[in-house]
Amino acid sequence: MGALVFVGSVSCLLVVLSYHDSKERRLPNSLVAAVFILGCLWMAWCCVQENSTRPLVSAGLGLLLAAGPAACIEFGYRAIRKQSGIGAGDIKLLAALGVCLGTQGFWILPLASILFLLSWPLVYAAKKWRIQTKFPFGPYLACSACVLLVLQYK
Repeated sequence: MGALVFVGSVSCLLVVLSYHDSKERRLPNSLVAAVFILGCLWMAWCCVQENSTRPLVSAGLGLLLAAGPAACIEFGYRAIRKQSGIGAGDIKLLAALGVCLGTQGFWILPLASILFLLSWPLVYAAKKWRIQTKFPFGPYLACSACVLLVLQYK
């Protein structure tokens, strides 16, 4: 029952974040922080249930595995192109989702990237975007996270 409440709560926040990112091209810190706090509370609850610190270690590793590669990509892109590639909100959301998913958080970025690559031609044609157009990546991260949350806590 607890996992259902956790997955449902995080999923609802991710829907709101996706909507906001697709409309405004930014992820509000307050909503990203709410996802992070829910993840911390869930992992603390899991520690109590398991009588172990393993969930906290998993949450910490998940944060690093989810946000670390994206932060490195952003750092490298910025060094080469002298402009931002991945938004800071996306990296913060990846960190928060990494806490929620633990070590499975590593798969968020690759899965979101695959979803983006599969849908890009459709979005590109429908919106008449140019290659240089900034696009919202939060909905892809949210969709990937929802799939992983359901699979992990089913």
